[in-house]
Amino acid sequence: MPAQLKRRLFSFLLIVLLVAAGFFAHWFFKGRFYESTDNAYVQGEITRVSSQLGARIDQVLVQDNQHVEKGQLLIKLEGDDFHLAVDRANATLATRQAERLQAQSKLTQQASLIAASDAQVASSQASLGRSQIDLSRAQTLRKPGYVSEERVTTLSADNHIARSQVTKAQADAQSQRQQVNSLSAEIKRLDAMIANAKTDLAQAELNLTRSDIHAPISGLIGQRAARNGQYIQAGAYLLSIVPDQDIWIQANFKETQIGHMQPGQQAELTFDAYSDTPIEARVDSLFAASGAQFSLLPPDNATGNFT
Repeated sequence: MPAQLKRRLFSFLLIVLLVAAGFFAHWFFKGRFYESTDNAYVQGEITRVSSQLGARIDQVLVQDNQHVEKGQLLIKLEGDDFHLAVDRANATLATRQAERLQAQSKLTQQASLIAASDAQVASSQASLGRSQIDLSRAQTLRKPGYVSEERVTTLSADNHIARSQVTKAQADAQSQRQQVNSLSAEIKRLDAMIANAKTDLAQAELNLTRSDIHAPISGLIGQRAARNGQYIQAGAYLLSIVPDQDIWIQANFKETQIGHMQPGQQAELTFDAYSDTPIEARVDSLFAASGAQFSLLPPDNATGNFT
């Protein structure tokens, strides 16, 4: 073999050896402490926006890929039915409150009616007492003949009338007292109806508010399914919002690569679109299981399985 060829072969082998030694040194002192993967994706909690009401869409105010802020109006539903529901609930509440005021007024007047009934009882009892005295005196004077039989009969009839008037007055007084209980029960019933009417009004106002659909988070609109004039049911999907904050990288490593990984370790990210601009990051957490275990049909390899 010519000497020049030997020198070239020796130089080539030396270069290969040096390169291999360099790679080995890099791996031994640094590379073996790092793991890398290109099976990684940007992840975020995509929010699906739905309607809480069944109604027709009046106006869609956003487009796909449009950036929106939290609280921004996205969709308006036709609100005529919801305005009518609020008016109806207000009218019902006003009616129940008027009925309660009327019942309360009757209850207040009932005190004077009871006082008048008690006065009538006292008056009729006084009349009965006088009638009883007159009848007893006449019966005593009848035996000697100082009072006629006709007079005794008249006084006896008056006494019966006085007794019946006392009974009637007492019954009227009792009825007035029972009316207090009835009015009190009516007021309690109306209070319950007023509470229900207030609840119905609050629900109607809430539904009216919900007819305007706002963005729950800031981000970009995606997969917009809502269209002007479309009738939707409660819970129907309208669009999605992809967050522009609170995103993370989901990196998939082999089982042999994660033995020394733990939360808090530093990481370096390189995106395909910005390959010359690495980004510093850190390990937030490790999955409790592989992604396959969370799939709809997780794998179940029979070989070697045991319980």
